Amino acid sequence: MEKGSDTGGPVTCETYSGLATGIGLDEESNNRTVEDNTVIRSSMMGIGFHWAPDNLVQRNTLYDNRTGQLGLSGKNEEHKTLLDDVFLDNILFATDAEQRTLYFTMNYNDVHFGQSDRNWFYNPYNSIHIFLSRYLTPYSGEWHDYLTLSGWQAMSGYDRNSKEFSYLRQLPQVTLASPTQSRIVYNASLDVNTVDLGTDLYCDVQGNGIRGKLTLQPFESKILISAVAAVVSHQVTNPVPADGGQVEGVPVLEWTAAAGAAFHDVYLGTEEDAVEAADVVSPLYRGRQTGTSFSLAGLVQPGGRYFWRVDEVEVDGTTVHQGVVWTFIASDDLVIDDFESYTDNEGSRIEETWIDGSINHTGSQVGRRSNPSTAWTGGDHGEWSMFMAYDNARSPFISEAQREFASQQDWTAGVMIRESLDPGSSHAFMLVTPDGRRAFQNRPFSKSADCLSAHSSTGAISLPFWVKLERQGNRFTSYHSVDGINWIRQSDTENTGPDASPNPQTIRMPPRVYVGLALTSHAPDIVTTATFSGVRITGGVTSPWQVAEIGVDQPGNSPDDLYVAIEDSGGAAAVVVHPDPAAVNATAWTEWRIPLGMLAGVDLSQVRKMCIGVGGRNGPALDGAGRIYIDDIHIYKEALSQAQIAALTQ
Repeated sequence: MEKGSDTGGPVTCETYSGLATGIGLDEESNNRTVEDNTVIRSSMMGIGFHWAPDNLVQRNTLYDNRTGQLGLSGKNEEHKTLLDDVFLDNILFATDAEQRTLYFTMNYNDVHFGQSDRNWFYNPYNSIHIFLSRYLTPYSGEWHDYLTLSGWQAMSGYDRNSKEFSYLRQLPQVTLASPTQSRIVYNASLDVNTVDLGTDLYCDVQGNGIRGKLTLQPFESKILISAVAAVVSHQVTNPVPADGGQVEGVPVLEWTAAAGAAFHDVYLGTEEDAVEAADVVSPLYRGRQTGTSFSLAGLVQPGGRYFWRVDEVEVDGTTVHQGVVWTFIASDDLVIDDFESYTDNEGSRIEETWIDGSINHTGSQVGRRSNPSTAWTGGDHGEWSMFMAYDNARSPFISEAQREFASQQDWTAGVMIRESLDPGSSHAFMLVTPDGRRAFQNRPFSKSADCLSAHSSTGAISLPFWVKLERQGNRFTSYHSVDGINWIRQSDTENTGPDASPNPQTIRMPPRVYVGLALTSHAPDIVTTATFSGVRITGGVTSPWQVAEIGVDQPGNSPDDLYVAIEDSGGAAAVVVHPDPAAVNATAWTEWRIPLGMLAGVDLSQVRKMCIGVGGRNGPALDGAGRIYIDDIHIYKEALSQAQIAALTQ
C-alpha cells in the first residue's frame, strides 16, 4: 500500500480484533494508492472509504469480508465526495448470499466518481450483490437499491468491462462443482512459495484450471473455485498484444502466468520457425522474467512483423514448459505522445511538458490535483491519458494545453501564515515568482488596504528555490535559501518604495492561525498552478492539511469548440476545429483523425508547438467550463486495411 509519497509493500490481512475493516481510508484520507493487497474475512469491509476522495485502488483481492468487499461512502460536501476515486482490476469475492461485493452509501443524487472498470464482482450465491443507499437532495428520504452487475452498469455507467460470477458458468471449458465451493491461498512473505493442492481440481476467477503445485509470488494470493472440469495448462495465456494484431508505439508484452510458474522465459524474433525452435542460448532469448510483462523498447522497428513466445519455468528453475508462438505487427505511425511515460516525480510530470493556463494565461489546467496527478487511468490504448480542465467563462475565453518540443517549465509559489481565511485577513507571505523575484509580503492589520513588501528585483533567483517563515509571538521573519540548509534573511532594503516592509515585521495575530502553502496569479481571470516539495512545519501545529477552493464551481462540461493548433519554427500556424460542436461532451473515447492537408502553410518537418484547446481561438467569446481527457497523439501513414494485415500474417 502506498500513502502519499511514502511507499510501502502490499499487505495481507486475515486476523482482526472486534469490528474491523481490513484497510480503511477515513475523512481527509486522499491522494493514496492502495494496490496489490489481500484482505480476508474482516468483520466489516475489505477496503472501506469514508468521505475519502482522490484515491487509486487497484489489483486488490478482497475475499469473504462480512459486510462487503469494497465499501464506499460519499458526502455532498467539499473534500468528502468520491470525486476522482479510481477502482481498477480488483477481485471482490463474496462467500454467502448476504455479503455484498460493493456497498455504496451517499447523500447526493448522481452516482459519480473517477473511474471503475475491469473488476471482478463475484458472489456465487446471489446475483444481486451490489448495495446502493442514497439520501436524495433535497431530502426526500433514503433510497435503497439492490443491484446485479448489469443493473449497476446501467445506473452508474461504470464497470463496462467488469465481470460477475455468471461469467464463469458461461465458459464452455469450465464445469463448476455443485454446490459452489471456494477457498483462498496466499503468500504473506517476501519469498516465492509453492502450495501443493494435490489432485483436487480448481479454476481461478478467469476460468483457468489449477491442480497440483501452485507457485505464489511474494504477497500474491489466488482464489480457487472447485471445478469438475477445467483446462489445466502449463502455458501462458491471454497474450497482449493479441495474436495477429497491429500495435502502435513501443509494445509491451503481457501475459497471464500458468498456475505452477515461478519464472517466464521470453523469446522474440522476426521468423516464426526460429522463435519456435529457440532455446536459452539463442540470440532470440530475451531473458528470464519474474513478472508477467516485458518491454520491447529498442527491440522492434516500425512496420515490422514479429513473433514471440513465453516459456513457463517452475520454482526449481529447471522444469520448463514451452509456450506457443504469437505474432504482432508494429505500426509504422509516429507517436507524438501516448501519455504513458509521465509520473508524479519532478522532471517527468505531465504539466512540465504540456503547459497550461498557469503559464500560457488561458483557462486550462493540465493534470489532476491528486495522486496520480499527472494523468488519468483508463486511456484508449494504455493506462493513462491527459486530464485537461477548461474555463472559458473568464478572459481570454479560450483554454489551451500547449507543448513546445524543446522546453520544460518550473512551477513555484510561497509559504504563508494568516489570521483567518477571510480575504482581508492579516498575513505574512514569503514567496518567489516565475520571473525570479523573492518577496516578503504582508498585511499587518486585518481589513487594512495597506499591504507591504520587502522584495528583490526580477532575475534575482533561479528556480527551484527555498523559502521559510518564522513566527515568534507577533514577530514574523522571512528567509530564503538555494539549498534548504543555509538560510539568508530576506533583505528589507531592496524595495525603497512607499510599500516597503521591514523584516522582521510585527503582525498581531492570535495563538491559533492558519499555516500553509499559498499561490496567486493576482488576476481573477488567470488559472495558476504550482508544485511544492520538501515542505516542513515545526512548532505546535496539530490540524491536518486542508484545501479550500473559494468561489470555484465544478459544473458539467459546457459545449464549446475543440481544436488543435500546429505552429512551425517560422511562426506559421494552422488551426483545425473538430467538426462535432459537441465533441467536449463525449462520454466515450472518440477518435479524431485530422488529414495533414488541413495543416496547409505549416512546415510539418519543422513543427515547434502543438496546442489542444477549447473555445473560439479565432474569435474568443464568453462561454463555460468543463474537463476532457486526451490520449494517443500519433501521426499515421495510410492506415493498414484488414486485407493488408491479413497479407502480412500469411
